[in-house]
Amino acid sequence: MSLATVDGKRGEQGEVTIGEMLKESLYEVFSKYAGNAGKLSNLGSSNGNENLNQMIAKKAPKSQHYSGSDSLSFRVAAAIAQKNEGHGFIIEVNKASCLSPGKRTTTRAGYLDRKRARQQTRQSSRQAKLDRLRLKEDRQSSLVLSELHEGTTYETSVDFAVSPEKQEELIAQIPSTPSTSSRKLKPVAAQVSDSTLIVADLETTGFCK
Repeated sequence: MSLATVDGKRGEQGEVTIGEMLKESLYEVFSKYAGNAGKLSNLGSSNGNENLNQMIAKKAPKSQHYSGSDSLSFRVAAAIAQKNEGHGFIIEVNKASCLSPGKRTTTRAGYLDRKRARQQTRQSSRQAKLDRLRLKEDRQSSLVLSELHEGTTYETSVDFAVSPEKQEELIAQIPSTPSTSSRKLKPVAAQVSDSTLIVADLETTGFCK
């Protein structure tokens, strides 16, 4: 097993590390996660990170290979400024550069910022929250109906909670349709002593909380 590192302390860019150097490189990477274990264990929302990733993807699309261009850092900085300050950041950049902010640019930035504010207000309203709950119940109902025909395919510790023999027995006889209110997802302790593989999915949860 080897790891190509870009850390200048361990050699030139792209140098392949093995043995103890590989161990040190991996330790440095995972120590960052270990140092933030308290934040990661709370399972914070990754919506903010996904939103920022979408902004960066719009300003530096992968199809154009901006990662090989000197403009990438400016594009990422522009996405971060838009995330923190809104679309009006470009006006302040123009003023700082002794350039005219532009009448059309100012009008467009104001429109987009107002649109963003309206969306945030609407999403935080009581009706929007009720709509999200209704959609969640609809998805849960669809999941229940699918599991009546296919059995449980996605659930916490699904491979550990029910043995293959028991799973076949459950699928052989189709039960009656349960109500969505009676079905609540509960954590199931995995029998780690009988397992050979454990996967931790961190996704893109941020360290801000």
